[in-house]
Amino acid sequence: MTGSATLNIQGELLRLTYSGTYTLDPDCRGTMTVTDNLGVTAHFDMYVTKNGSEFSIIETDDFSVASGFEVRGD
Repeated sequence: MTGSATLNIQGELLRLTYSGTYTLDPDCRGTMTVTDNLGVTAHFDMYVTKNGSEFSIIETDDFSVASGFEVRGD
């Protein structure tokens, strides 16, 4: 997968691009690993709704706290 994100870290905006991989189990839970254009690799647990229209993530690395969600657009 590839994408972009905007982060706010103590008032400083960072606009990043990333690429990575994910695995998804039959129960709609999975893991995701992404590396951004600064070379930082992050790991996430994820959950996808059964119809695949939304997913949520939470970072599992010790060095950061991040979570988010995405809704599929047409």
